[in-house]
Formats: sequence, structure tokens, C-alpha cells
Amino acid sequence: MADLARDGAEILDSTTPAGARLRDMSQFFEHVSQNLIQAAEQWRQDFMLRRTADR
Repeated sequence: MADLARDGAEILDSTTPAGARLRDMSQFFEHVSQNLIQAAEQWRQDFMLRRTADR
């Protein structure tokens, strides 16, 4: 989604209102994506610790 929004911003020119919105959306989706990756990594670590403790 971030890549598509970034591409749209480039096509429309990020100085136009629509291009600026797409640029902002791209930045938002990139931020959310990074947070999701970090959350998944943290969950995996916690899951493995719980799994080891249950044995």
C-alpha cells in the first residue's frame, strides 16, 4: 500500500492536493508496516519464551 501511494504521489506530483494526500498516506502505511513488523517480532519472542516455559 505504501508503494502504491508513493507511486500515485509521484504521478500526480506531491505538490498537488491529491499528490500530497497520497504522499502522506504512503508515509502512514510505511510507519504502520514497520510497527507491525516490530510487533510480530516481539510476539514471536514472547511466544517462544512461553512455549519454552510450558515444557
